[in-house]
Amino acid sequence: MKKALFLFAGAIMMVFAVSCGKSTTYEVYNGTSDIPLYNIKVYEYSGSSMIKMKDVGTLYSNSSSGSIEATRGADQVQLTFRLEYGGDVYTTADYYSLRNGEHTLIRLDDYTQVYGGSKDALTVEKAAK
Repeated sequence: MKKALFLFAGAIMMVFAVSCGKSTTYEVYNGTSDIPLYNIKVYEYSGSSMIKMKDVGTLYSNSSSGSIEATRGADQVQLTFRLEYGGDVYTTADYYSLRNGEHTLIRLDDYTQVYGGSKDALTVEKAAK
């Protein structure tokens, strides 16, 4: 009985420790030369299933979203944005991995690979022209 009680108490403490641990966060940074990114949306995934969409808004060159707490279970994100207000929507070609309990900086720059829009864009810089 004591052994079972001890194991149960240990399990409770483990669950408490995991739930009180550091949260997983990320930050979106616009590192482009001078290209504002409008209407940025972050899609959080657990494996191949999307679990939540978060609206970041507009980021001007050399600005950051600040820390965003990831939804529990999210292990990767993908972003969409516009290069002009009301313009075509672009999607990052890559998914960005999140590390449990750590902060991840997602840096978008002139050479970030993207899909979408009415142009055959390979990078943010080429799509903006």
